[in-house]
Amino acid sequence: MYRSSSLNRVTNLLHSIHSEKYSRLTLTQLADHNKLSKSECCRLFTRYLDTSPSQYIQSVRMHNAANTLLTTQLSIAEAAQLYEYSSVSHFVQTFKAHHSITPLAYRKKYQTKRAE
Repeated sequence: MYRSSSLNRVTNLLHSIHSEKYSRLTLTQLADHNKLSKSECCRLFTRYLDTSPSQYIQSVRMHNAANTLLTTQLSIAEAAQLYEYSSVSHFVQTFKAHHSITPLAYRKKYQTKRAE
């Protein structure tokens, strides 16, 4: 029973993250929205996903940002603003850390491949 309940909580947490496509969701907001403590939220992520909520949220945001760069004509600055990064340089730095390539280089590399 506990395992089923825990899996339902994890599913709800993931749904909350994926439904907040652009916003900078915090651990506090995530936990509050799902009526969990921050520590329980962290325990569930560690146990079932082998990552922290913050790392997972960042990964989802970077995946969404990469998709935005490939499917829109937004500038890098506009994408940074869309995903609520405090600065373009912070967005570029985070994107590069996640994808091992800058947003502009990513766009050029993968838009070219999609066009072929």
